Amino acid sequence: MRASRETELAQDGFPIHTVTAWLGNTPRIALKHYLTVTDDDFDRATGRSAKRSAAPTGTQSHRAARNDTTP
Repeated sequence: MRASRETELAQDGFPIHTVTAWLGNTPRIALKHYLTVTDDDFDRATGRSAKRSAAPTGTQSHRAARNDTTP
């Protein structure tokens, strides 16, 4: 839950040093371990609507594909 809240606060425009102070870590740790890319980020970048259906299309959701960090 820390990752999602830290990401939300950073996206809401709070400075990263403030967000990390509130949540008890550092900007370096937040960037490495907690801040994530959201579906809304992709929607905004591509100009898509932020509304999505409950079921992802295809075999894998965008979120699952982006969070795979296995080399």
